[in-house]
Amino acid sequence: MEEPSFLFVAYIIFFIGSSIFRNRMILATKNGLIFWIPAYVLSSYAYLELLNKFHQILRDNGIYLEFGHASIVLLGLDLLCFITGIIFMISVFVIQIKKDQ
Repeated sequence: MEEPSFLFVAYIIFFIGSSIFRNRMILATKNGLIFWIPAYVLSSYAYLELLNKFHQILRDNGIYLEFGHASIVLLGLDLLCFITGIIFMISVFVIQIKKDQ
């Protein structure tokens, strides 16, 4: 698998997972958000760490994906996922506020 397609698939998986979490958070009560927000943050962190570990395992087994010096492209993917997460969280808060009115 080439690097761009790997990154695209990794982001699509993150986006689908984030969409599922977003829908759950929209349906949750305010007290339910106390559970869903940390769960989303922790699962996002775990997913990104899993991608990094997968890259290390591939590299150790002689399969090289060229992500640049210090895996800068993976860091860019992390940033894109972080921005996506922030946008989803803001949309959940806006929908929850409108739901209360």
